Amino acid sequence: MRVSLTKEDRLGLLYDLQAQLIDAATYATSINQDQYSRAREALLADPALAHVLPTWLKSHRELEHFRNLAQTKGGYRDRREFVRLALVEAFDLAENDATPTATETAATLRALSSAEVERVWRLALERKERDPDGALTLARTLLETVIKHILDDDGVAYDKSADLPALYKLIAEHLNLAPAQHDKEAFKAILGGVSTVVSRLAQLRNSYSDSHGKGRQAVKIAPRHAGLAVNLAGSIAGFLVETWNERKTKGTA
Repeated sequence: MRVSLTKEDRLGLLYDLQAQLIDAATYATSINQDQYSRAREALLADPALAHVLPTWLKSHRELEHFRNLAQTKGGYRDRREFVRLALVEAFDLAENDATPTATETAATLRALSSAEVERVWRLALERKERDPDGALTLARTLLETVIKHILDDDGVAYDKSADLPALYKLIAEHLNLAPAQHDKEAFKAILGGVSTVVSRLAQLRNSYSDSHGKGRQAVKIAPRHAGLAVNLAGSIAGFLVETWNERKTKGTA
């Protein structure tokens, strides 16, 4: 059964897993198969982290089997680094209190094969609580970056100085997501709503983010407001990538 874990649970299990893998890789005498099995099974059953765990973890149920893999990675120092790098994304998500929605968005955005897109999404999630103003800026940056990557990949020209609403209008028309391109009222309304949200996100960034100086009466952005903006940007960015990827698969891009 797949269950969602708390932040503390995830981090505790990841540290247990990492410790046992490193001990096995370096032939330490302190390996604990039961501890490894508990951590491995719980993490693989967690929908927020399962998809970012290394693929080899699923097939290596026994630490003795993992040792054979670790031996191919060089000396003890190289093996420790192999384990650390294999779990770094899971640690990043756990430390930022990952949710299934956030990690699903991260998985979708990987279709662009862009380290920059993944970096911006990760930073946006990190700053929701500790830097809400910065998170608003990153929400807009995420959408702009995703749109430009898709347009670049498809060879669609755009004005490098265009603002977010203009870029979204261009990508919507390119991906057949503009309201005017559909007849059914339900689709027109939904797609029109997405366009409105994008415009409002741009306004939020211009009015309340850290991209401009502020006066004495500046409105303070709460983490929940930043979280809403980031989650909306992530959902829209993921929708654009999914649409683009599907069109590529079907040969309609």
